[in-house]
Formats: sequence, structure tokens, C-alpha cells
Amino acid sequence: MKKFLGLAVGTVILTLSPALAAVGGTTTTPVPINATTLNSCIIDPANANPTIDLAPDYQAANTYSGSNGGVTIIVFCNKGTPISGRRITGNSVTTTAGESNSVEATLTKDGGTDTVNVRVWFTVGTSSTPSSGTYAGATRYTQRVEAGWKGGQYGASSGFYSGSVQFAVTF
Repeated sequence: MKKFLGLAVGTVILTLSPALAAVGGTTTTPVPINATTLNSCIIDPANANPTIDLAPDYQAANTYSGSNGGVTIIVFCNKGTPISGRRITGNSVTTTAGESNSVEATLTKDGGTDTVNVRVWFTVGTSSTPSSGTYAGATRYTQRVEAGWKGGQYGASSGFYSGSVQFAVTF
């Protein structure tokens, strides 16, 4: 008895789904991005070096009141950031606006040791929201730093005097 073993010869076609194929395709996935913004304020660079020039020139015999000079300082804060405080630091510190809350600042004669004191205070102006420019959408806060002579300082010789105070905002 002879046995025949039959062999079938055929073609097998394997089809891969597009998801498994790595030939000339594109695949994508979303990548979430999260961010947190913090309160932020900046003194307008145009106010980077404000200078108060007092006028008229000082005379010890005169009585002075009010401002003899001042500068406007603009602060920009990102939307929704309030200014929580302002401070002038001279020979002392005040955090309350108005001339009645002034601090003294000592000016020293250039090239000498004589000094003269002035009164310094700040006032709070309005706030607004710029609609264009670098700070569009920010809150724009205005304030003025004012200075006034203090009378009766006969120990100050004639000449040019200079000094400074620190103005700060907290937010």
C-alpha cells in the first residue's frame, strides 16, 4: 500500500491595519499645557529715574507750605493685580498718602557736608486700563511724589544740594 502525502501550495496575503503600519503616515496626540500666572507690577521705564527739582530756590527766612516740586510715577500691573500699599522712605517712613503724612529727607551740599531738610509725601491718582501699546490690558496706576521746603534752616550755606527718597509699591 502506497501512501501519498499531499501538499497544498497556495498564497497567503497578510493585510495590516493602518494603525499598525509604519509606512508613510502621520499620528498625533494632544499634549496639555498648564500655566499659572502671578501678580506682577512694574514701574514704567519712562519713570526709571524721576528727579524733583525744587523751585523756587530755598531761603531760610521764608515760610513754605505745599509742594515746591513733584514727579508722576506710573505703575503697570497685570490685569486683576491691585496695589495693596505705597511707601516713601526718607529719614522715616510713611505709608499714608497726603502732605500731612510727609517724611523728612536730608539733602547734602555737593562737595560739602552742609545739609538741608525737605518734606516729601505721595498722593494717589487714578487707575485706568490702556487699550493699546506694550501694557494693553494692564491696570495703570498713577501717583505723585511731592517735595516741599522746610523753613528756618539757617545752617545751610548757599549752593547745590541733592539727596533721595525711596518710593515703593506693594502688590
